[in-house]
Amino acid sequence: GHEYAFGRAMYYRRILPLPELLGSGVYAGASAEVGNVRVRPDSMLPSPGTLYSGSVFLGANTFAGPTFFGAGFGTGNAFSIFLLLDCRSARVANRPAFRWSHSARLKPRLRGDSRLPA
Repeated sequence: GHEYAFGRAMYYRRILPLPELLGSGVYAGASAEVGNVRVRPDSMLPSPGTLYSGSVFLGANTFAGPTFFGAGFGTGNAFSIFLLLDCRSARVANRPAFRWSHSARLKPRLRGDSRLPA
């Protein structure tokens, strides 16, 4: 869009040290994000307004490179899980060795809907 605003806050903390041979530690963290696009280039579609998201994750700084696993949540029941395995040789090429993520929209369960399991 022509105008946008984005903000992110992230916190992580080492929860477990690793032996020096394996790396520096295992970390736990969380993030929160907010964003808005005021004027979209495809003006035929309305702006979705302010969007909110957040994530929780575990990561490790290992001898082979960083590794992350986590889950994200967003506006409109958006949900994702992610896994990133990096290695030092892949970073030379400026890309992770392995990246996987899955996104979906969670459907709210309606009371009394007989099509849904209890």
